[in-house]
Amino acid sequence: MDESIGRSNESNGECVVKEGKADILRLPFVFYNRVQEFNRDFSVLAINTFLKNELWKNGVKPNKWIKDEMTILDALSATGLRSIRYALECNESVLPLKIFANDVSKKAIETIDKNIERNGVSDRVVSNQEDAALFMVKNRNVKQRFSIIDLDPYGSASPFLDSAVQALAEGGLLMITCTDMAVLCGNHSEVCHAKYGSIALRSKSCHEMALRIILRSVESHANRYGRYIVPLLSLSIDFYVRIFLQIYTSPHEVKRSARHSESEYNFNPTAPKVDRKCEHCGSTYHMGGPIWSDPIHSSQFINQLQKQLSDFNEQDFKTHKRMHGMLQVLSEELVDCPLYYSLDRLCRVVQCSMPSMKTFRSALLNGGFQVSYSHASKTSVKTNAPNAYIWDVMREIEKLKDKHSLAEECPGYQIISKESTHVVSLETHENAEPMSKEMQLLRYQVNPEPNWGPQSLPSKAGDKRLLNQGKRGRPKDGDEPHNDSKKMHNS
Repeated sequence: MDESIGRSNESNGECVVKEGKADILRLPFVFYNRVQEFNRDFSVLAINTFLKNELWKNGVKPNKWIKDEMTILDALSATGLRSIRYALECNESVLPLKIFANDVSKKAIETIDKNIERNGVSDRVVSNQEDAALFMVKNRNVKQRFSIIDLDPYGSASPFLDSAVQALAEGGLLMITCTDMAVLCGNHSEVCHAKYGSIALRSKSCHEMALRIILRSVESHANRYGRYIVPLLSLSIDFYVRIFLQIYTSPHEVKRSARHSESEYNFNPTAPKVDRKCEHCGSTYHMGGPIWSDPIHSSQFINQLQKQLSDFNEQDFKTHKRMHGMLQVLSEELVDCPLYYSLDRLCRVVQCSMPSMKTFRSALLNGGFQVSYSHASKTSVKTNAPNAYIWDVMREIEKLKDKHSLAEECPGYQIISKESTHVVSLETHENAEPMSKEMQLLRYQVNPEPNWGPQSLPSKAGDKRLLNQGKRGRPKDGDEPHNDSKKMHNS
């Protein structure tokens, strides 16, 4: 058992969870996932940065500034851990802080109330039992809106987006978590369209596409009320995505919202035919989107986060090393290049051995183009180089092979058989290695233990895996119990 989780002496199965400065009780039927400690640490850092730099004033007229108090809504609070951590650790506000820990479950509210009293934050945290979407709609009046809203549901946040964009104050901070990555990454495109209004494609860059689908969905909801979004930070982490953005009101800006979205064409040999084919391989396109096409990060906000993180250490945040590495990779990421290539995917198309990332990045830099990693994948290549140059690089790498085994009907054969249109140099470039790698930071964390991922919803009946043990051997209702000793006696 993790050292941050201990058993209570009470017989009702309560666990004591210690995280950050919070010390909470967790009942078996109230959801808690310790895997998301990085999510909660990052949220504390983001809120402190937002408060310290008074970002709610950016682009807002002084008469619309938040003046009386900063209000935070933890819309789906469960144990109340987030709310309590915000009360104990978010101390950069110049205004009084008031936090609403909301949950629809009566048992969850009882747990939250215990934890509020246990941590001595009853003067800052108030529990509320209500449907999250309904509670936000009730507080959509300008004078009642929340300064910060945190949506961290089990699964998709789509049912809460419409009410959240109405209930957020001008220039307020909206934080969104979605864990339905199978839907957002293209395994269930129809479901994705139903929830988010976009078609997701199964591609190597699907995790960034997921971020852009959510941003475009939030923008669409905000536009209905004369509002628009400004993304601050968009993260693809482990098995979920986490997005930080601000919302403003401007009918004029809403009219220009279409420029923030675009659709994507992705070549797929087995996809239904459309009007045009890929000029490089001749395959038909698979259309996806629409997605958010503008930057998904704010470089200024990332710099502010890095500066804020320097005031903390591993005693404040257990995930400090990962936060440091993540922010450095984000600071290096090209902000004006939507999506990314994957080097292993490119090599698979032309069936060649995968070169070092340093070699491939050097080829792009030698051609005068920009290149960076994406925080979402360690084999990612984010660049402003055109597709034609990318495939010219792959032709140059493919020439190193002794034999060519591509069938003529393969897309890779069509690409390799064409003449290059650019001069490509594979010589090592002095800036091929990013600073985050030279600093040996923790950039792409490997799962630290088995079963690292989303947890099952808690059940009052207990652990389903234990309950299902020997299920097939149990007698059905109305059947006589199996009695081996009786059979032996009769024989």
